Amino acid sequence: MKKKVYMINAHRNGLLIKDIFNFWFNVPVGTKYDLLIEGLLQRDDIQLYNLVTKDGCSMPQGLKNLFVSYLESKYVLHKNGYGDKIKTITNLKEIDHDSVVWTFAHVKRSATILKDISCRKFVMLNQFNFHEVNEIKSETSCATDFIMEANIFKPGNLIYDYILPKSFNFHLLPYTVKERFVVKIPITERKPLAIATGTLALVGTEAHKNHYGTNLCHKMRKVIYDNVDFLKGYVDSCITPFQENSKAKKNTTNNFFVRLYTSLYNTFIAKVGSQKSYFSINIVDKYNEYQMAVVPEEYIEVPAIGAFESMACGCAMIGLNHTMYTDFGLVPDEHYISYDGTIEDLKKKVAYYQLHTDELERIATNGRLFVENNFRSNQLQERFAQIILSD
Repeated sequence: MKKKVYMINAHRNGLLIKDIFNFWFNVPVGTKYDLLIEGLLQRDDIQLYNLVTKDGCSMPQGLKNLFVSYLESKYVLHKNGYGDKIKTITNLKEIDHDSVVWTFAHVKRSATILKDISCRKFVMLNQFNFHEVNEIKSETSCATDFIMEANIFKPGNLIYDYILPKSFNFHLLPYTVKERFVVKIPITERKPLAIATGTLALVGTEAHKNHYGTNLCHKMRKVIYDNVDFLKGYVDSCITPFQENSKAKKNTTNNFFVRLYTSLYNTFIAKVGSQKSYFSINIVDKYNEYQMAVVPEEYIEVPAIGAFESMACGCAMIGLNHTMYTDFGLVPDEHYISYDGTIEDLKKKVAYYQLHTDELERIATNGRLFVENNFRSNQLQERFAQIILSD
């Protein structure tokens, strides 16, 4: 008998699937977890469902409708090529004790119904820190299992001190490095510099700003972004702001019509988060231009997917000597170049490896092979399936 796996409002999760705005308005999206869906669909022992709620409707608050959400799910799944491979349901009573629920904390209000479900409930925590602490706490309080790209459940991290339930299972799951990230140009023919990549994003929640003393999701990215002259000849920057050139309006009133106008304006006119510069870069070709790469980590001690993508492209990645890497088995200065997280040490390490090319090539090769053996789709799809099917 097939194991029933239920997602919640998957059609609204831009990290998992292309949503209705991507198809109707050509809004770009960085799907990082679509290969996990494809891995589950390839299995004969799993049937995948999408449970939709009223909040899964893309209409503004006040106009949301369960039936429209159902139709939207069917449309989005069809456009993504999943058709009837993923069944859309609206009744959570169909979920029995032997089923599994898989959802994301960052999809607003998608996990609030977990308290009404009695089976095992897996919550992926990617981007939880962009949402209000009380909201995430209420949406994760009934989870039985958490999945994350780093073990952030340590004293000092806000999620450990305040948000999580008292009892849960934790599963470490690396990012999936897609097959397009490959070596095209030998390292000896590249620029003897590091390329800095990533989005410059703000956290946007007071609790996180107060706890960590910053509103920047990736503090070192801002340092690099502001110090391109200091790093000239050592690091080139492709770091771009998340809301570049945005003319977004803020909702400062409870008036329904004003909030509706603001929501529509931000979505279709200002196109908040469209990241034109970010998506205009052919990132594979960009990594292949450089011998080294630095993709600064999140302040909550989570690595960036770009770090591993750069390694797959043959760059010697520069990162912190931290468990966010070593927990995967990566060895500092063996699989990647370690530095202390300051701009001065970043420049110093690049300068050193500009002169020690044999060491640089060894690290780059070791890192690329590690990614090939551990972070590609077939390894991660199997690992994820085993997590979902575990007792």
